[in-house]
Amino acid sequence: MMDTTKVNPVLVVSESEAFVSDVLRNLLLVEGEKPDLEISLYGYPKWRGFEIIELSYFHDLDTHMSLQYYIDYNRKETAAFVSDFTYHFKTDPSQYAFQGYDIMSYFLSVLDMYGRSFPAHIHNHEKSLLQSCVRFEKASSGSGFTNKGIQKILYSGNREIKSWE
Repeated sequence: MMDTTKVNPVLVVSESEAFVSDVLRNLLLVEGEKPDLEISLYGYPKWRGFEIIELSYFHDLDTHMSLQYYIDYNRKETAAFVSDFTYHFKTDPSQYAFQGYDIMSYFLSVLDMYGRSFPAHIHNHEKSLLQSCVRFEKASSGSGFTNKGIQKILYSGNREIKSWE
């Protein structure tokens, strides 16, 4: 059923390590038998922690994942933050340093734009930050907001991990 004239998207809806490992191995076997076949795999972030799956499988199958947090060290903004942080604190930033920076830069930018009325506008202010994306949605009537922003990453065939849209 796979077509050699186009990219074949494959969505694996499982968090079972044994099942996912078997599916990926079989997809690689199919791809090996048909060199013209292109597969683009979509999976869960939990897969990144699986011990029996080789990282190369993700790259060979152009695997797409959506994560709550991901730091792309190839971005110039990230490099600038790491350089400044290292200069001032004489150590590399932890994930908490990135998280704190993201939270403060988001809320300060919204505060700068809308002033004290910023809470009424945060649902209209989507922003991609160093480690996360922010897209607030109202949780429920009479309640606060929930961040629904995600980082979308691609394990590309040239062994890079990059953001995708």
